[in-house]
Amino acid sequence: MLLVYAPQISSRLQYTFKVVLQNWCGWRIRFTLSREEYNACEEAKIAYVPAKEALDGDWKAHSLLFEEGLDKEYYETNQSFKSLFPGGVEASQSIDWFAAIFFNISRYEEWVNPHRDEYGRYEPQESVLHKQGLLSRPIVDEWVNALQAYLINLYPSLAATVFKRKYQSAFSIDVDRPFLYRGRSLGNRLAVFGKAALEGRWTDLTQHLYVWLKREKDPYDQFDAMVYHAQLEGYSPIYFFHVGSYEEPDKNVRKDYSAYGRMIRMVPEAAWHASVRSMQALEYGQKELSQIRKCRREGISRVRQHYLVDDLVHRPKQLESLGITADYSMGYAQQNGFRAGTGYAFPHYDFMTETALSIVHVPFAIMESAYQSYLPYQAMEMWTQWEQIIHNAKQANSRLEVVFHWHSLSDHGPYEGWRSIYNKLIEKVI
Repeated sequence: MLLVYAPQISSRLQYTFKVVLQNWCGWRIRFTLSREEYNACEEAKIAYVPAKEALDGDWKAHSLLFEEGLDKEYYETNQSFKSLFPGGVEASQSIDWFAAIFFNISRYEEWVNPHRDEYGRYEPQESVLHKQGLLSRPIVDEWVNALQAYLINLYPSLAATVFKRKYQSAFSIDVDRPFLYRGRSLGNRLAVFGKAALEGRWTDLTQHLYVWLKREKDPYDQFDAMVYHAQLEGYSPIYFFHVGSYEEPDKNVRKDYSAYGRMIRMVPEAAWHASVRSMQALEYGQKELSQIRKCRREGISRVRQHYLVDDLVHRPKQLESLGITADYSMGYAQQNGFRAGTGYAFPHYDFMTETALSIVHVPFAIMESAYQSYLPYQAMEMWTQWEQIIHNAKQANSRLEVVFHWHSLSDHGPYEGWRSIYNKLIEKVI
């Protein structure tokens, strides 16, 4: 048991200490408002007190965890975290890890920063972690490691119950389009044929026709090979299936296409790849979830947003109402790295009500499409960045999730060579 004293037990303070000390470190904690009870306690304890009121031995707290509401000033700086959140045991030498962790995992800056891209997504260059050159490091996990070491040094008995944090790897595959040609409606096929003819893409037109006539295999049809490869290499990816309607920016095969239903039924782990349209009205999300749950004949409780289009203000509550318990969208489409500074899951914090929700964010740090669509890097530079992220995750005993897209694994057209990149990445990450 770890006793936490503070002159004010705010919702933010409870949320942060429970996530850090209880969920991530494994210690049971108890809060008290009584300085007398704290002084009398002879077991592990910490006094978290605003710097101006702190006594010798207290943790000198930044004001963030005692505040309510949002302050735009926090994201408008490129200072170090020591300047942003001074505090800790020695205010002149360290930072208030608790305040800095809350700032990152609550995504405080995303709530106050209005800048978004054309899809309404928060951009990595707006983040404090990017401005400080820390996006490739799980800095929050580094702080947690330092906090563990500090508290165990003070109270060696805590070592017996601490979670021994070890590096973990995880993989997921976004199935935006399971097939390139199969599963299209007649009207869609005719439109594709007409466009290919007008643009003189006779090879594509011929291939599409052969697939339609079942004389060739669809270029994206590699389901059995991918499942076998995962079993052979000893990893089990989560497959996020997109079952939204065929309309911009969501494009997909027919919902009733039986071959797609077989894929959804047969993979070891399936989840929902929510369409952009599903964010516009709750009934669209209900229909998509019902489709996947019908195929799996089981509950589906995990989601990743298509295009990573997310709304941290309203979306988590919508997802909770649909029975979703984990959102895997916590990463950037435009840049690889640790969006929230950690690879570990954490509950969503709602600034509208100043409460924590039950739904958790599960971060990822590597996604190949960033280098296909947004970053003009050559392969060598891409690998340099990936290797740095992998190295930093291992050093911090963090969790590292890799996301790839189904079409990238086809080795077809513009995705030629990406399957070998995926296989090489698996070797390095595992």
